[in-house]
Order: sequence, then C-alpha cells, then structure tokens
Amino acid sequence: MTVLPTAGWRLLTPVVWGAVVVAIAMVLALFADPFGWRARRLDRAEQAASVGQAEARMRRVEHTAQEAIVQGQRDLQEQQLAVTAITEKFVEQARAQSDAKTSLGDDRHQRLREHDRRLCEQAPSLRGCAAFAGAAS
Repeated sequence: MTVLPTAGWRLLTPVVWGAVVVAIAMVLALFADPFGWRARRLDRAEQAASVGQAEARMRRVEHTAQEAIVQGQRDLQEQQLAVTAITEKFVEQARAQSDAKTSLGDDRHQRLREHDRRLCEQAPSLRGCAAFAGAAS
C-alpha cells in the first residue's frame, strides 16, 4: 500500500526546501563572506590601529618637545638669576668706589664705550646692544 502525499505534505515540501536554501545561504554568509564584509571590517580595524599608533607617536613627540621647552625655561631662569646676582655684585662694588661720584673723562668714557661695542659684537643679543647696532648702521 502506497501512501500518496496529501495536500499538506505538498505545501510543506516547498517550505522545507526554502528553509534548506535559507540555511545554506546563512552558513555561506557566515563562513564564506561573499560580500566582503569581513575584509572591510578588517581594513577598518587596521586603519583605526594605524591612526591610533600615529596619534600615540605624535603625543610622545609633543611630550618630549614640551619637556625640552620646560628644561630650556629652567636653564634660562637659572642663567638670568646668575647674571642678576653678578651684576648686582659689580654695581655694589662700583658704587662703593671712592671715585663713583666723579664724572668720567672723555678718553676713559670713549675707551669704555669701545669696550662695550666689542662685547656687543661678540654677543649682539645682549640687552643694550641694540644701541650699538643702530649706531653702527
């Protein structure tokens, strides 16, 4: 005795075949990556990683430069304090001399001025050297 499929079984067969096709498509999509989604996701992740590495390098360079600036400022302040201390010492000594109130003679004044000009030629960035640079022009 053969059992003939009923109408319900005939409708179920296309549904089953459709489900099998959908299941195969899902498996292919998960493992085969037919649309290249994994590759695109991997590319985006690699780009994000390279951007992150570049930003980290830039932060390290910025930090190193900032440290160099701070150290330069400290060195400059120490130098300014040393120059100020030396200058105050010599100003005190000059004012304590017996001839501090006596005006300079023209020859001595000219010699000191020439000495200052030569110093400014050696270090033109010193304060007060701009007057010599302007007079020499």
